[in-house]
Amino acid sequence: MARPYVQRARAESAAATQRRMIEAARFVLTSGEVPRLELAEVAERAGIARSTVYLSFGTRSALMSKILDDSLSRAGFGRLREYLVLPDAVEAMEKSLTQTAHMYSADHGVLRRMLLLARLDPDVARDYQLRQQRRGAAMRDLAQRLRSQRRLRAKVSVEAAAEVLWVLTSFDTFDQLFSGWGLDATSCGVRMVMIARSSLL
Repeated sequence: MARPYVQRARAESAAATQRRMIEAARFVLTSGEVPRLELAEVAERAGIARSTVYLSFGTRSALMSKILDDSLSRAGFGRLREYLVLPDAVEAMEKSLTQTAHMYSADHGVLRRMLLLARLDPDVARDYQLRQQRRGAAMRDLAQRLRSQRRLRAKVSVEAAAEVLWVLTSFDTFDQLFSGWGLDATSCGVRMVMIARSSLL
């Protein structure tokens, strides 16, 4: 009779340990002038054995992937996915661009450091590139839906529309408006929608 309770307690303990590791990793990643993520440093910060971190993640790339998933989940990635599949393609475009801006702003410091690290670390870069490929596929799908619903300008190809959406949904584009130009998240979203409408519709 006690086994389900013991199993549940172990699962909760493991989840709590993983939560500590992720929070420690976020701290390490955002500390200092240069982004870094050493598993030994994460273990020390979390107050656990190095072996626990290695057993849980194995590589720095795997830990980075977990941090990014956690960051995007906190920031509302689930809502973004819901917006992308709205039946009306224009509504899907506008709401997803707006949500993208709010998502990037919600955990801006961590996302910015992870992007910098992806440019410095080949292992981290591989996971980042896979995610970019998935984003590209989503933008092509949205562009195709805009064409199918006859919302694209006649001279704008599906590929050209996908390229514009790809640029607008990148963290770099958002960061230029947010950090470079000093706009808040809502204003960034408005500008992104404005550019999309004037370029594509």
